Amino acid sequence: MVEGPQCNLKSKKLAGLVGQRVRQCSDASLAARLANAGPVLRIVAVGKECFVVFEQLALRLHYAMSGSQCVRDVSSEPQPLPAGSRKQLTLALELDTLAVDLHDCAPPSIRTLNYLASVESRAGRDVIAEEFDRRAVVEKLRADTRPAFDALMDQVSFPGVGNIIKCE
Repeated sequence: MVEGPQCNLKSKKLAGLVGQRVRQCSDASLAARLANAGPVLRIVAVGKECFVVFEQLALRLHYAMSGSQCVRDVSSEPQPLPAGSRKQLTLALELDTLAVDLHDCAPPSIRTLNYLASVESRAGRDVIAEEFDRRAVVEKLRADTRPAFDALMDQVSFPGVGNIIKCE
């Protein structure tokens, strides 16, 4: 499963997209909105969610159980999958100089900047965040009436925690 730390690493690999515009998108339902979204302003990762942020909207990426990505120069061909691979292309984005191929991810979706702000407000409870607030996490856990393992798996309360981190 792609948990918070892996999502964070994947988001860092998308940093080269900042300042670039989407030129092509393999998902017809997203293509027009992304083509008119302007340049990528920033990349945000909170917990298991990653966002490619534009001026008026955010593209939400979720790597699901086994999602992967390949960031490549736009002039290079997509990397072939190993023979016998069952991976499926979820989304291909071509920007000014870079392209991103996502495999086995949840379907990407357009989110509002208000939604993004609500996700970013949880960042202090993301165990790998620079601004991790241990005291707030302990208070939230103490106030929660559910068993600790159920509370920890609640992505709204504790973004990024999955089974591996829960077991630690």
